[in-house]
Amino acid sequence: MNFDNEVLAYLSTRKDELMDQHDEYITEHPEIREILNDFLSSVLLHKPDDVFVAGKEYFHPFNPTPLKNKPLILVGPSGVGKRTLIDLLLQEYGDIFDRKKSFTTREPREGNEKAKENYYFVSDMAFKMKISSKDFIEHREVAEGCFYGTCTKELERIKSSGKIPIIEVDVEGAIEINR
Repeated sequence: MNFDNEVLAYLSTRKDELMDQHDEYITEHPEIREILNDFLSSVLLHKPDDVFVAGKEYFHPFNPTPLKNKPLILVGPSGVGKRTLIDLLLQEYGDIFDRKKSFTTREPREGNEKAKENYYFVSDMAFKMKISSKDFIEHREVAEGCFYGTCTKELERIKSSGKIPIIEVDVEGAIEINR
């Protein structure tokens, strides 16, 4: 592509204006020139049909790596319907998500809970040992005097299966996770 003298003059003037406006910042960050010169050299060398796609591919390594299988965290007070929402989500997308099982010190409820299916039921002492070992990303004592917690190894178990963990917590649990 050939530019006429008018376009070249405009581009040169615009470049000078931008340099004047941002000279101090550019001087403090010489890597900007290096990156842009390398990108321009790559474009001119490869002459891609779509420069935007080429730019996306070129600059992709500069983006931070996204966290793979980052947990989906549902936050809300007890009884608001988090479990119902998770059940619906798992019915539709069970091949993508898996519900984490909490550790708890309470006893299983009659008839509808089984160890290692719904919760990991542990003693107070075992739970407190996990707290001191920093095995939980969050843990909470509830009104009944029982403890609940989300264990790092449980999330790793789900991630190793290739699924995204779903964590259901109250507001305090979410605050603890984000500390």
